[in-house]
Amino acid sequence: CQLCMNDMEPDYYNGQIVWIHQQSKLEHGEVGVFIYEGNCYFKRLRDRVGGTRLQCIDANYPDVIVTTPEKLIAVGKAVI
Repeated sequence: CQLCMNDMEPDYYNGQIVWIHQQSKLEHGEVGVFIYEGNCYFKRLRDRVGGTRLQCIDANYPDVIVTTPEKLIAVGKAVI
């Protein structure tokens, strides 16, 4: 999927090519591509006891709160 990455600045920029290593499991804090509720996201995974969310690096954008973690699909990890 082609993603807008404005919410991931200053680490990643819109239009930048990012290599993704295909893998179905990412660890807390890793950046990758996810599919959740029919949408594709490029975000940082925050997976803790208090809940799971897909975090934007730019604090001006809201994170995606994952209310049904079993529906979150990891496509792969950003490896630049």
